[in-house]
Amino acid sequence: MPRPQTPIKDRLIKCSTIDPVTNCWNWKRSTSGLGRKRLNYGKITIRDPKKRNVLAHRLSYEVFIGAIPDNINGKRVCVCHSCDNPLCVNPGHLWLGTYKQNMMDMIKKHRHPTQKPQPCAS
Repeated sequence: MPRPQTPIKDRLIKCSTIDPVTNCWNWKRSTSGLGRKRLNYGKITIRDPKKRNVLAHRLSYEVFIGAIPDNINGKRVCVCHSCDNPLCVNPGHLWLGTYKQNMMDMIKKHRHPTQKPQPCAS
């Protein structure tokens, strides 16, 4: 007899640790393993009806906020992080945008690898 499945919302919360400073829900299970830390996203296996691996932040968006459209004005949709933490699955830190919007957000925050960090304002 198959064991009962834990609801997805509960799994997302159980498999993350809340950072008290940033309020990020940091994924503590499997990751995409893309190597570079900033591109290492959480992943989770779901059965709906077949077994598949999905990115944890995308699943969190779908479960807590709603469906992810296929496109925005004909462009592929990304689930972006306002916190710039790829392991974060906090739905309050996630927003939908195109790849270009995500890149523009990164540049605006001076987080692109070719940009020099901005000095802190005193």
